[in-house]
Amino acid sequence: MEHANADLKNRIALSNSVINFLFMLFSDIPIGIGLYFTITGRLHLSQFVAIQFSSSWILNGFNQIVSGRNTLNSTQEIRQTVLNNVAVPAKAPDRAAPTVTTLALNHVTFAYPQAPHAIFHQLNLHLKAGDKVLIRGQSGIGKSTLIRLLLKEVRPISGQVLVNQRDYTPSDAYQWFGVVGQTPIIFQDTVQANVTLGQSAKPTSISTALTMAGLPELAAHLNTPVRENGANFSGGQLKRLEIARALFFNRRVLLIDEGTASLDSDTALSIHRQILKNPHLTVIEVDHHIPAEILPWYSSIYDLQAGHLVQYQGTSNPAQ
Repeated sequence: MEHANADLKNRIALSNSVINFLFMLFSDIPIGIGLYFTITGRLHLSQFVAIQFSSSWILNGFNQIVSGRNTLNSTQEIRQTVLNNVAVPAKAPDRAAPTVTTLALNHVTFAYPQAPHAIFHQLNLHLKAGDKVLIRGQSGIGKSTLIRLLLKEVRPISGQVLVNQRDYTPSDAYQWFGVVGQTPIIFQDTVQANVTLGQSAKPTSISTALTMAGLPELAAHLNTPVRENGANFSGGQLKRLEIARALFFNRRVLLIDEGTASLDSDTALSIHRQILKNPHLTVIEVDHHIPAEILPWYSSIYDLQAGHLVQYQGTSNPAQ
């Protein structure tokens, strides 16, 4: 992607340079000829100024048209790729996808290339369907990397990441896991389109997902417009929209990467209640700070320390 982006910019810069050169050439030559004719008395000064003004106006307009067309042509391949992908029929949510009954990290060691130290050393984590797990740790200690490992975006140096005691692919991961991050991914469209991502669905299934996510006020108003970046919705509503999307696509495992860090305490409490009290959801949340009143709702709490997960003993599954 970086090489393609650089190549695109180089092509645009080169072609614009050629256009600017031609523009200067066709501007300066007439000016020189006009000055010669004016000095030799073949043109009046007023005639020369009028001709020069008209030619500059024409050339400037032509330059803008050619530059715009050049930019469009340079992105033709990208636009065609997008159109080809849009033309592919949308895949309906796979309601028959295998249920995630167990999720395990077995002796996982991981380090980024050229990094001086490994982030994880023989890390272990085991959970079953319905568990609500909180993983705490300071910023930069590897909490988000743990999410990337579960999504198979990065691979461990050693150890295994398994679902139902089997290895899986990134494609599998995005069929099973819903992700709620710090910045919601919201589109300028309707509530329905934001939940279904443009796929056809029965209104009842969309309303059910919204209600389960804590947005019953939108369940009966699926055509409510969502402005750019969700400007007409609160931060809590945008987070719930992401959760509703995960539920609609039958994602029963939620990976929450500091998903409520930017919200006020009351909104964060309400969203956590909605997620952690849902017996059908399996939750893995990574965050550096969770209010004390929420901690009893987790089935397990771990502290990420020096590449290991240390189980916190302050609660003993009081959410049951």
